[in-house]
Amino acid sequence: MSKPAITIITPTYNRASSLRRAIQSVQRQSCSDYEYLIVDDGSTDGTEEIVQSMADRRTRYLRLDRHQGANPARNAGIEAAQGELLTFLDSDDEYLPERLSGLLSITQKEPDTELILSSFMTCKGATSLRSCNPNVFLSGPELELALMSHAIFIGGTSITVRKSTIRRSGGFEPTLQRLQDREALLRLSQHCGARLLGEVDWIKHVSPDSISLPRTGYVESISALLEVHPELSHQYDGLIRYHIARHVLSDLLRGRIGNVLSSMRANYESRKLNVSVIDLANGYRAGRDLRRTVVNSIRSASITRAESH
Repeated sequence: MSKPAITIITPTYNRASSLRRAIQSVQRQSCSDYEYLIVDDGSTDGTEEIVQSMADRRTRYLRLDRHQGANPARNAGIEAAQGELLTFLDSDDEYLPERLSGLLSITQKEPDTELILSSFMTCKGATSLRSCNPNVFLSGPELELALMSHAIFIGGTSITVRKSTIRRSGGFEPTLQRLQDREALLRLSQHCGARLLGEVDWIKHVSPDSISLPRTGYVESISALLEVHPELSHQYDGLIRYHIARHVLSDLLRGRIGNVLSSMRANYESRKLNVSVIDLANGYRAGRDLRRTVVNSIRSASITRAESH
């Protein structure tokens, strides 16, 4: 059998109800030349029955022997994938119908592209928000700076990458519980640049059990990221202080004193952080200004590219 043009990987754990929506969005694709891997991370809610009832010849169900987390499930999908081009779909998200055909069109027109980051729509209840990046290519160092500045919109479902490239980067870090997609992209930035797509091709649904939803634990997640990438601590010191200060200030202005105390405690207890209040205050302005510069630079590159065409 010939290899599929693209492999879709969905890690899932006890999300049988939302997984149905994700599967249906794949089956509605205008492109049919795909392989769909659903990696069950030890679910106990009837996930397998849902998959088997909806599966077609392009769908493969892989079950891990125990619950390990989203990143080990993603890595298992990467190793099992038959396609050279991989794209991801979190089990609470959904694709728009032209997602796959749009990605394949880009890789056909730009065959040297190794990594693509798609734009998306975020839905939370009745509220919808477009998260659109400029149509531009970022080199590896530019991508790293954009990621550390939080200057571009990303999500696990945003990522499309060549299998050989993500295997070379080491895949997804199995120990991280948050900032998983950002960390994987930081790894990839050491091996390739990224093509940003301004067109929305997927919908992010905010689930009650979303890893990134809780306000608490954010500072701990930054510390964990720096444990994996200690070289970033000094290189992006100002931006790191800005992110912490911005998070703490947001909680303070909303009267969430418990969250403020929890974040500061995590900061002081971290081997990679332990930033004083004065340094956080000083770092906030410098980091904010640098982030604005990075955002404007990416937008300007997009404008320049559009004008040249």
